[in-house]
Amino acid sequence: MDPVAALREIAYYKDRAREEPRRVMAYRRAADVLEALDDARRDRLGHTNGWQSLPGIGPKTAKVIAEAVAGQVPDLLAELRSGATDLGGGEIRTVLRGDLHLHSNWSDGSAPIGEMMRAAKSLGHEYCALTDHSPRLKIANGLSADRLRAQLDVIDELRDELTPMRILTGIEVDILEDGSLDQEPELLERLDIVVASVHFKLSMDAAAMTRRMVRAVSNPHTDVLGHCTGRLVDGNRGLRPESKFDAERVFTACRDHGTAVEINSRPERRDPPARLMALALQIGCVFSIDTDAHAPGQLEFLAFGAQRALDTSVPAERIVNTWPADQLLAWSRS
Repeated sequence: MDPVAALREIAYYKDRAREEPRRVMAYRRAADVLEALDDARRDRLGHTNGWQSLPGIGPKTAKVIAEAVAGQVPDLLAELRSGATDLGGGEIRTVLRGDLHLHSNWSDGSAPIGEMMRAAKSLGHEYCALTDHSPRLKIANGLSADRLRAQLDVIDELRDELTPMRILTGIEVDILEDGSLDQEPELLERLDIVVASVHFKLSMDAAAMTRRMVRAVSNPHTDVLGHCTGRLVDGNRGLRPESKFDAERVFTACRDHGTAVEINSRPERRDPPARLMALALQIGCVFSIDTDAHAPGQLEFLAFGAQRALDTSVPAERIVNTWPADQLLAWSRS
């Protein structure tokens, strides 16, 4: 077995299982180190079992490499494959055609664009939008206008390789304190999908937060309102309460301006809560079920969001990423 592929697959399953990201990165870094070697160097290290002489290769990753080089499926990979259980989602998961919110290592994701998109294609996605962060979110290495333009060139270079899956251009743009969007309007106009999210001052008073969000979802460039309450309910990032805002006013603005309410699939977010999903459904909103993935294995989190939609009786036809690509893009461009 190709040891590089084995290491990346192990990282994939560990991300899928929500293991601690820094531990998972050890396998992805080991894959990068090994991939950079020429065949002659690999052969020499294989003969001497000298994998741990390489920077970034420890006992666990060296064992995986040695087993793969010997022609067997590494024990750890076999264990992870056999332990991967169905994540749910039922009939909603089966009709989802793609994912409209995910990150690469251009911002705070752990994998390159190509690796994220190849993983999406392997899951059967018909389309997938790359939505790295906007410049204000410095902690997440948000993209300046120039870096975003450079990213669009990289996406163009990947299109032929990944066909028939369509890579959609996008951004997760910060909703600024006054409700404006944190990127040049000319660039937002070029993108297929704009997810607008609040990432700072989440505890501002309800009236101000309502005005902020209503302005953002009414912006003609905004396609999806991301993780609307900002809550954290689980995981190593700790807990965070919901932001306070007039949900009826915000969701009414979403409906009136054709902005989808995101069902964020990350287990630590589960955002919006069920009561707000029910309210948005009653008001007449459309939804987007997104992973907010920061690693390839997290692309399977789509099942968690699909299960929440199923549990809240959201009809499939009201979920924009069940639509064919041409219908989706006609909606986003309108």
